[in-house]
Amino acid sequence: MHSFIQHIETMFRNYPACVIVLNIDSLQVEYKNYCILKELGYSEELGDSGDCSFETIISKISDVHKNELEKLFFNDESRTTYISLKDSLGNSILYHITSHIIEEYPHHRIVKLKSTRSAEKVWSQNFATERDISSFLVSQSDGIGIVDSDETFVYANKVASTIFGLKNESLEGRNLKEFLSDESFEFIKIETLGRKKGDVSMYELPIIRPDGKPCYIQVTATPHLDSKGNFVDTIGIFKDITDKKRAEENAKYEQEKLKSIVHSLQDMIFIIDGEGRFVEAVDSDFVEKYAQNEDFVGKKVEEVLPEEFSKVFYKYFEKLKKTNEPQSFDYSLIINKKKRWYTSQILNIKGSYFYGEIYVAIVSDITNRKKQESKIKKSSQQLKEINEEKDKLISIISHDLKNPLGAIIGMSEMLNNFYDKLSEEKRKDYIEKILLGAKSFQTLLDNSLMWSLNEQKRIGFQTDEIEVSSFIEQILISYKVMFDQKSLNVRNFVAEGVVIKADENMLRNIFSNLITNSYKFSHNTGNIDIVYNQDKTHHIFSVIDYGVGMEASVLKNLFKSKKSKIHKKGSKGESGTGLGLLLCKEFVRKHKGEIKAQSEPGVKTEFVFTISKSL
Repeated sequence: MHSFIQHIETMFRNYPACVIVLNIDSLQVEYKNYCILKELGYSEELGDSGDCSFETIISKISDVHKNELEKLFFNDESRTTYISLKDSLGNSILYHITSHIIEEYPHHRIVKLKSTRSAEKVWSQNFATERDISSFLVSQSDGIGIVDSDETFVYANKVASTIFGLKNESLEGRNLKEFLSDESFEFIKIETLGRKKGDVSMYELPIIRPDGKPCYIQVTATPHLDSKGNFVDTIGIFKDITDKKRAEENAKYEQEKLKSIVHSLQDMIFIIDGEGRFVEAVDSDFVEKYAQNEDFVGKKVEEVLPEEFSKVFYKYFEKLKKTNEPQSFDYSLIINKKKRWYTSQILNIKGSYFYGEIYVAIVSDITNRKKQESKIKKSSQQLKEINEEKDKLISIISHDLKNPLGAIIGMSEMLNNFYDKLSEEKRKDYIEKILLGAKSFQTLLDNSLMWSLNEQKRIGFQTDEIEVSSFIEQILISYKVMFDQKSLNVRNFVAEGVVIKADENMLRNIFSNLITNSYKFSHNTGNIDIVYNQDKTHHIFSVIDYGVGMEASVLKNLFKSKKSKIHKKGSKGESGTGLGLLLCKEFVRKHKGEIKAQSEPGVKTEFVFTISKSL
């Protein structure tokens, strides 16, 4: 910086204008070729130190021009404007001021201030003739005009005429109202009232050229007062800023268009500096739900988001800075007490920001996608299990069909080959065994069909009123031959008159499977009891046998589809697929009930199921 100041000092030592190197953060003057305040006659105020702080200069600026300083200094381009400074006698002196960018020192500006006092001398009759005045005004690069108290041009240079759209005509004699809307003309009239009090002003004004095309001009208006301080007319300096305005409007349009595009996306965009600090958070649903924009900006990731996320973020952030390759990762956050999933992509933005390199994080809400993935994964697992069950059941059914089918074939062959030699009692015994085998075969086929239809969601559910006691008696009659094989005593303790609402086919399947299951595990001459109870919400049924019972390991897996085959043999070695119990569980569930089993080996087994009263 020291060598730079030396270079500036050499360059501007004899420059015919005030040159200042200004720190725009602190507004400290770090170099000046001479003190502009002395030029304005403030030597006594400055004292021996000759202080020339920019705050002191600002104090001499007309209030209307102070707003121009922000536009002048806090832009990324060199700019030029006019400001009015008051001298020690209270006179307003118009200065041409230019701010130049110093690329190597972005916090500094070279500021040039050059008095246009010579222009005011024109109106103080320091030019000898009208020809001298005309020569001066024509030489100016800006449009200059003189407007009387009625807002009529009494003089205008060629540049001013061109700005107002009069290429081959003069503005002289034309009233401002011809070029302004009613609203703008009222504004000018108010401005003129201020100039009659000695005010200097600068403003932007839309005008309408004779060809109908709109134009924007920047006006610096200075009052021309006579020696007694009375208002004579207004000196106007005009700059055509149409291109600048058009560029600003285009930039605004592009910004709004980009904003609309960003808002139409489901993604959220965050700008982050090299330390993981939020520079900007684009408006989004996420920001509104999780934190307001101002809660993000200026804070580091770990100050805003949970620790577990911060660890993951910095892992990929450091990798991005090392490799310069975009990084992406998925994570979850709890927002409004609900878990949501996001995916983030972070990448480097070419170029640099005021505080160094910047990065952009593009965040997408993938909660719905994660839910779908979870459903697909669950469905895939269910399909896999169903296929495994299907293959296993086909194997089990194929094996277990051999027993009843073998008995039917064996007994039928005995009757066919030795019918005449068999006693009547023996024949009857063989026929009963054939019937028993056929019923067992039929039960297995019925269960297989019901299971298949249920898996395909092809079983309807239709409730009817059923008188339970007589319904159970009909089922028991169909199994009489089977019960007689073990001389079993089946006791129906359901009182007559108990009526429930249930699907008849499903209820028959439930009782049939539980009764045949009890038959398998009952000893000869044993008992099977069917009991009914109820509570406020459910009908409760129990099917109890007093046979071999089941161990805890068998009970645990009794209704689990993956272990559908019961590995417990019946009292006479009977086996089963376990498919009947699975159907019982499914059909009970459709009745808004539950089924469970409890057993004590060698003592008894009890199956209890419920049916809702709200069907």
